[in-house]
Amino acid sequence: MRRVNQRGAGQPEPEAQNNTFRNESRYNVALHGALVSGLNPKAFMFFLAFLPPFTMATASWSISVQLFVLGMVHTLSCSVVYMFVGIGARLILSARPTAARFIGRLSGIIMLLLGVFLLYREVIQG
Repeated sequence: MRRVNQRGAGQPEPEAQNNTFRNESRYNVALHGALVSGLNPKAFMFFLAFLPPFTMATASWSISVQLFVLGMVHTLSCSVVYMFVGIGARLILSARPTAARFIGRLSGIIMLLLGVFLLYREVIQG
């Protein structure tokens, strides 16, 4: 839920200042994120579609072990990248409410444009 600024402008505060997990431990937040990401069916579909071309039937490891290792490498590398993106965003956006507001609006505009583009493609290709 958004609050109104103290400045009296009536504009909502940027989401970067609203800490949803303020009272929870970092472990609980990390566990929640891991469960949400781990149970996402899109991740399984990605692994099934993207990783098999990088396996070899003649390798000493079975295909399932190769897929598991490749999936873990992907998951670990994404975790590291997203951790640094999150830390950077928190440091930058929490100190700059105007930047947080701009990023929120820009990402909203981008999502709307992507939706319009996909709808247009669906209508055209019918």
